[in-house]
Amino acid sequence: MRKLTILFFLTVLAIGAYAQIPIDGVSSYIKGYWGEWKTPLPFLLANGKYDDLVLYTRGDHPSDFCVHLKIEGFRNQIDKKEKKRRIKKEESYQYNGTIEFYLSDTDPTVLSWVKSFGIMTPNSKFKDSRIVSFPAIIKIKPYKENPEFYMVYFENMGIAFTF
Repeated sequence: MRKLTILFFLTVLAIGAYAQIPIDGVSSYIKGYWGEWKTPLPFLLANGKYDDLVLYTRGDHPSDFCVHLKIEGFRNQIDKKEKKRRIKKEESYQYNGTIEFYLSDTDPTVLSWVKSFGIMTPNSKFKDSRIVSFPAIIKIKPYKENPEFYMVYFENMGIAFTF
């Protein structure tokens, strides 16, 4: 019985640890330049899988996301030698995918949304919000265990975030 109790608590803790991952920093890419790294306010969380994840505001439900990122052909099972080579050469993994986010009265254009990414990023609860979707190129910095650094390029602009 004691083993079952311990197993139950370990399982509950493991599920909670991966259900919501805080976003540590965000940046925007406009006209060929990356902006400074900022702590997102209000705080953003990530939920989902590495190839299909949503970013949403702490306190909201993940279905009220501000960003939905889908990656085509993502591979998390990569040979250790290949991972070491990419880490040594600082060579990112590159994928195609889509990015969805909400525009609203406060961020009516894609440019204004990118500029304010991470600071009052609109979601479906904003007045007059409308969802837009764009094809994207997603670059993921090399990693040992799991992806932690995403760069998403679309419409000659981009966003980046870290876990």
